Amino acid sequence: MLGSALNTAVSGLRTQSASVAVTAQNIVNSETPNYQKKQVNIQSLANGSTSLSSLNPLSGGVTFTIAESTSEQGVGSYADDLIQMKRAEQAYTSSALVVSKVDEMYETLLDAIG
Repeated sequence: MLGSALNTAVSGLRTQSASVAVTAQNIVNSETPNYQKKQVNIQSLANGSTSLSSLNPLSGGVTFTIAESTSEQGVGSYADDLIQMKRAEQAYTSSALVVSKVDEMYETLLDAIG
């Protein structure tokens, strides 16, 4: 169970790191002629089953792909980019907190059995 939580949190960290990088690239290239804005598409890896047989420690989390965006690049998109940065920051912070808590749980478990 802890392994699954850790895997989910780490996949969240990777995904939000990619989101920040793509958004930063969009901001930097906002004035570049013919630059096509990119977006991160996030997909859940949860299998939706709640049976005990489906509890795979390597399941869960998120994955992502980077694709060209259909939205226009320009001045109006700066606000959208900044909002996306803030969302990614909050999600990254949440995932980092889960990693920290899982680490504490492992430490407590090892102390209890050691």
